[in-house]
Amino acid sequence: MGDKPYLMGEHPTTIDATLYAWLLHAMRVPFPSPIVKYGNSLSNLVTYCDRMRDRYYADFAGPAIREV
Repeated sequence: MGDKPYLMGEHPTTIDATLYAWLLHAMRVPFPSPIVKYGNSLSNLVTYCDRMRDRYYADFAGPAIREV
């Protein structure tokens, strides 16, 4: 991804939608696991998930689930 906000550049594509779905279920589950811990240790993936959530699900009232 490098320094781009989305995989292919400045605008999200269907690839971003697919990746977000996978990352969401790997990183934001409500139970501890090594995958959750590792995924949330990578700041570029965390900000990517936050950016996708903010763009498409800004009205979602629930908190972002992260292992603390």
